[in-house]
Amino acid sequence: MSRKLSPVCLMALGRPLDEAELNILEFLLGAQKKQRLLEELSGAIVRDALDGGMGSIQFLSHHPGSRILGESVASATFKDEDGVLVTIELNLDQNGDLMEMDFWKVDFSPLKKIPHT
Repeated sequence: MSRKLSPVCLMALGRPLDEAELNILEFLLGAQKKQRLLEELSGAIVRDALDGGMGSIQFLSHHPGSRILGESVASATFKDEDGVLVTIELNLDQNGDLMEMDFWKVDFSPLKKIPHT
């Protein structure tokens, strides 16, 4: 029998999605018609990735144990407020669960603002 981490335990480790993150995730997943993943966003707990302020987040899992990168399910590009190109990749883990929303700014500078959809 596998144990599941409680929502209280996850909240101690992370935070809920903010409005800007939720909007971009809904845009990315809606474009790919990923209904199951869209439904999971309301209870998602995330933590900021250590990426130099580029805005990446990691989704915490209810299932303890190691996670490995599975597949990319959506991507987008936009120009940040300073005109620098940013790429977003939404990645799943080996079980098909949300793992990370990775922001990569081509000059590695901190993200100024997540785009509005």
